[in-house]
Amino acid sequence: GIASAPLGTHPAVAELLLHRYDEAAHTYARPATPHLHLATA
Repeated sequence: GIASAPLGTHPAVAELLLHRYDEAAHTYARPATPHLHLATA
């Protein structure tokens, strides 16, 4: 997982990666309205 990855030792990087995955999850979960999530990012 991200926590075990080398970059995961850096809080800022890990947080960014987690945000990217969360963003992707929202995009795939609601593909009809990706702009709504992007607008709040």
